[in-house]
This record gives sequence, C-alpha cells and structure tokens, in this order.
Amino acid sequence: MKILLGLLLLAITTLANDFAMSHYLKQVEGKTEMFKINKINTEINHYKYKKDKFLYGFKDHWATANEFFDNKGGDCEDFAITKGTLLKKAGVTKLYVHIFYTKRGHKHATLIVKTKKGDFYELDNNLIYPKKIIISKIPGNILPFNEVLRLKYS
Repeated sequence: MKILLGLLLLAITTLANDFAMSHYLKQVEGKTEMFKINKINTEINHYKYKKDKFLYGFKDHWATANEFFDNKGGDCEDFAITKGTLLKKAGVTKLYVHIFYTKRGHKHATLIVKTKKGDFYELDNNLIYPKKIIISKIPGNILPFNEVLRLKYS
C-alpha cells in the first residue's frame, strides 16, 4: 500500500511539474527571443528563495527544474538552472551559468544568455529585469549551460 501511494504521489508531482513547464512554454511560444528571456526571468523570479540546508538538509544541492517546481523555489543556482531549462526548451540556445563571489563574500550563481544579436544578459534571481552586460571573452567562472547539466546530472 505504501508503495502504491508513493507511486501515485510521484505521478501527481510529475504531472504538476510538466504542467508548470508547459504553462511557461506556452506563454512564450512564437514570441521574440527577448520576450522569452524577459517573461521566463520574471515568472521564475516570483518563486521563493529557499536555502539548500532547509530543503535537503545539507549545504549545497544543484536542483533540477523539476525539483525547483516540487519545492516551489530554491537557491540561486536552482533559479539559474530552471530558467536555463525553460529557455533552452523555448529555443534560446546560448546559455551560461555564472558562478562568482559577491562583494560580501557569498557564492552566487546567475544565468547568462547570449542573444542571436550577440548581446549578453544576466538573469539574476535578485534582480527584477535581465541586466545587459558586456563580455568580450568568456571567463573561466562562466560555464556553458549544457556543461553544467552534464557535470551535475550525469
């Protein structure tokens, strides 16, 4: 009986996550690249910031988009991964994760998008709008999104 209830709960959670992803993807279907970037950034930033220690019981866990939706939020890299996952599914392909230390010495992660026009935008869960930035050469602390997914989830 416990196994059956567990499987039922898993199925319901999976359906809810699929609904959340398809809901956001339908909102941007057929829209411009900048509309997709702005809309997905704004929608995902409405979720709550939640520390990994609270969610998982340990200091650092890089959640998948499904885990982010299960938890109704996450920490900075979870926001970046969820935005990247949605944008990739929406057809925005030049995605990077920027890992750095803030002025206060805290580790932080954001998503960086390179548009088809060649402009870079940083999507930060602490900022309302994507921030246009200038990058002449990709530094070592900015990793291709697909590489982050490969390293963390393979």
